[in-house]
Amino acid sequence: MADDLTDLHELQLQAFLRFSVLKRQQHVREVLQCVDECQESSISSGEMYSSREVSSILDGLREELGKYIKKEVENAYHSCALLVNLQLVEAQRAGASITIDTNQLENEALLQQIRACEQAALLRPAADFAAKRAGVLGGLGSAGVKTVADPAVLQQRDRLRTEVEALQSRLHSLQAAANTTMGAKTDLQGQLSDAQAALAVKEAELVQARSALQAYKAAADAGNAAGAEAAAVQQAAALQQAQAAARAAQQQMEAAQQQLKEREAKAKAAEQALTGKLQHTPQWQQMRQLLQEKSQEVMQLRQQLAKYQPQDVPNTDAVQSGAQPARAAAVHQF
Repeated sequence: MADDLTDLHELQLQAFLRFSVLKRQQHVREVLQCVDECQESSISSGEMYSSREVSSILDGLREELGKYIKKEVENAYHSCALLVNLQLVEAQRAGASITIDTNQLENEALLQQIRACEQAALLRPAADFAAKRAGVLGGLGSAGVKTVADPAVLQQRDRLRTEVEALQSRLHSLQAAANTTMGAKTDLQGQLSDAQAALAVKEAELVQARSALQAYKAAADAGNAAGAEAAAVQQAAALQQAQAAARAAQQQMEAAQQQLKEREAKAKAAEQALTGKLQHTPQWQQMRQLLQEKSQEVMQLRQQLAKYQPQDVPNTDAVQSGAQPARAAAVHQF
C-alpha cells in the first residue's frame, strides 16, 4: 500500500485499521461475556439438566447473541459507509470527483494488502499517531482534509464581530458614564452630611438663644425693666440671626437632597442601559443564534462518530511486553 499512498495518507489508513482492531477485540470480549453470564445465571455446578432445559438455555443464548452480532455488524458496515461519505463530501468541497468500485471489496489480493497494512499499524508506535492527531487532521469527524467554510458564513461572522466590537465600545462608554455619576453621587452625599452637621450647630445656637430669652423674661419679672428691655432687644436680634441661619442651612440641605435624588436617578438609568442595551440588540441575538447553530452541528457530528471511536490500541512496546492495550489512546487517534 505504501507505493500507492503518501506517508500522510498511509498513516491515516493505519489509524483507521488500529481503530478497527480495537472494535473487533471489544466485540469478542462482549460475546464471551454474554456466554459467561448465561452460564452463571442458567447453569449450576453439580446439577442435572434435561435435553429440553439445555435446548431452552441454548435458544436464549442464540437469540441474545444473534441480536448483538446483528447490531454490531450493521454498525461496522455503517461506519465504513460513513468514512466513504466523509471522503466524498471533502472531495466535493475541493471541487473533485471520486468514483468507487465496490467490486474491489472482494478482491483477495487487495484484502491481503490491507491485512499486511494492519499488522504494520499494530507494530507502529502510538507516538506516530499522536503527532497526526496534534495537527494533521483539519476538522472534527473529517478524514484529514481541512473543511472550507461557507463564504457567506464568514462574511456574516465578520459583520457580527464588527458589531460586537462597536457594542463593546458603547458598553465601555456607559460604564465610564456610570462611574462618573456614582462619583458625583458620593460627592453630594458628602455635601449633604456637611449640611446636616451645620444644621445641628445652628439648632444648638437657637436653643441657646431661647434659653437667653427665657432668662430675660425672668429678669423682667423681677422688676429690672430697663436692663430687661436692652437684653430683650439683644436676645431678639440673636434669635432672628439664629433662625435665619437655621432656615438657610435647611434650604441648603434640601437643595443637596434634591441634587442627590437627581444623581441617583441618572445612575439608575445608566445602570439599566448598561445591563439591558447590549443583550436586547438584534446583533447580539444574531451572534448568539449563530453560535448555537454551529455548536449543534459539532454535537451532531460527535454523536454520529461516538459509538465507533476507539478506546485503546496496543503500541509496539505494549504488544512485546504482553501488557493490555490502553483504552484511551486509540479513541483520539482516529
